[in-house]
Amino acid sequence: MELFELQKLITTFATPLGLSIVLVLLGVALSRRWVVLLAVAWLWAWSTPWAAHQLAAVVEAPTPLVAAEQLPSADVIVVLGGALSPAVPNWNPEINLTSAGDRVVLAAKLYHLGKAPRILFTGGPINYFGDSEAQAALELLERLGVPRAVIAIERESRTTRENASFSLPMLKAMGAERVLLVSSAAHLPRSLRNFEDAARVADARIEFIPAPCDPVEIFDNQHAFKRWLPNSEALAISHTLFKQLLGLLWAQVGGR
Repeated sequence: MELFELQKLITTFATPLGLSIVLVLLGVALSRRWVVLLAVAWLWAWSTPWAAHQLAAVVEAPTPLVAAEQLPSADVIVVLGGALSPAVPNWNPEINLTSAGDRVVLAAKLYHLGKAPRILFTGGPINYFGDSEAQAALELLERLGVPRAVIAIERESRTTRENASFSLPMLKAMGAERVLLVSSAAHLPRSLRNFEDAARVADARIEFIPAPCDPVEIFDNQHAFKRWLPNSEALAISHTLFKQLLGLLWAQVGGR
């Protein structure tokens, strides 16, 4: 098992649902009812919109949203993968945008605003069936009016750390000194850490400027009391936010 696979396994059981399952199994094995109740309370807490919003405020705080027009000019726009799934012949003939598809839209907007003359999309294969995410992003960016000649792609990376380390040689070859780093607001803190670390290792003097998008939103929140009720959308968001916090921890200790 590779290191990044081990880290993903640890992350799975450190997120709210995974840890709740571990606690339930532990409580049953030890015949400790209070451990099972703790698991239920833990899962309920992170399934509430209130808790998910509080955690999002903490995770997204270092990279607050900024209007595209207010971002400074740079040499290259780097877009982090996780925004789409490639088309798969005989199954899904079209590119499928994920909830983070805003990343591609923002990159195209920044290019059309003249914020940078080049775009680099970094993202490798995301499943066993299709091409790399970067190849699909190239096609999508063209549909959004970005000329193919100004788009570069890195199609091998599987993690945020690999996004950074595999992109650095390409950025150096482009002569980039300022880079707009486009990703979801919750993903950007660890992305910045990984790219700055990769630049340090490569002895590259590149300034990375966060260009956040895709903020956390929970729509099933019409009534105040529903903030405290379990909600599958809130649990999914809490899961994602836990992953980002753990990802930042892995980055700080040299992981992925």
